[in-house]
Amino acid sequence: MENYVKKAMVGLSVLGNLTPFNAAQILLGNYDLELKAGLNFSKDLPDPKEEEDLNNTVVLEHLEKIKAHIRHSIQVMFNEEAEQVKKDKYQTFRKQMVENTKPHAEGTIAEIATKYGISKSEVRRLKTEGILDSFIDEQKKAKT
Repeated sequence: MENYVKKAMVGLSVLGNLTPFNAAQILLGNYDLELKAGLNFSKDLPDPKEEEDLNNTVVLEHLEKIKAHIRHSIQVMFNEEAEQVKKDKYQTFRKQMVENTKPHAEGTIAEIATKYGISKSEVRRLKTEGILDSFIDEQKKAKT
């Protein structure tokens, strides 16, 4: 096989410098020949006479393990990111809940309901939706 050692060195260097781009190229199969040559070389197998000689069981199994490891690593990264997004959403929700339970400057829910002639559940709904302040402002404007 022509340039066997050169292809083997390229394949081994791609594995040694595994960047996201290289990982994508490996998964797409763009470095299969080089990786097979590198694995064949590193396993001390006989030099191939042609490309088909690289399709031996040892090399193909190891290549598949490398690709499976890369896929697994990518999946772990996505899972970690999804978990972080979930935690961030929970923290945002928790902050909103804390904000919604703070007493309003106009008074308690019961006091606001009495003052503006609406039910306590309506006050709670307005507060939860974040529009209680605008409702109170509108009511004050309507009185003047």
